[in-house]
Amino acid sequence: MNNKESPNSPKTFAIPEPTVTFVPETDPSHPIILLEPYHIDLLPEYDFISQEYLISGTAQGHSYCTRLLLRRPADPAQFSGFVVAEPSHLWGGTSIWRHVNRWVIRNDHAWLEVDSQAPSAIGKIKNIDPNRYAAMDFTPVPTSDEFSIFLSRTGGRKNLCLKRNYSKHTTLSK
Repeated sequence: MNNKESPNSPKTFAIPEPTVTFVPETDPSHPIILLEPYHIDLLPEYDFISQEYLISGTAQGHSYCTRLLLRRPADPAQFSGFVVAEPSHLWGGTSIWRHVNRWVIRNDHAWLEVDSQAPSAIGKIKNIDPNRYAAMDFTPVPTSDEFSIFLSRTGGRKNLCLKRNYSKHTTLSK
């Protein structure tokens, strides 16, 4: 084989390094905790802190900026080195934190929420405190409020929509 690149050779490309910016807690601007604040009241008791960051950059030619919410031991020397990373879900919840928060805290691990889904990040977080999260930006998509009727936990209109669609496609026999 010669020194020329084969047509099947993998292509390499540079991935731009994102910028991470600490967002301090000030009065009256605090990190937004949406639906699941499970045991955040225990953080001071276990000498844990929450820190908020914005991460921004370019991906696939589009700019983005979203939030990272970190819960960790206040003393970095106590940190075990283990991080549980969780994307926020479309409804703005953090199901993993709900189930593992005591284990994380008791073992001096850390937990990181990544607001990677534009509908929850923009629809829930940015709209609650537009000044604090002014830099948050995604490729335009519907927000969680705009398509909440399609999320099963929203009830109401969703249940009526399901019932109507189910009735159209199903024949019940007695």
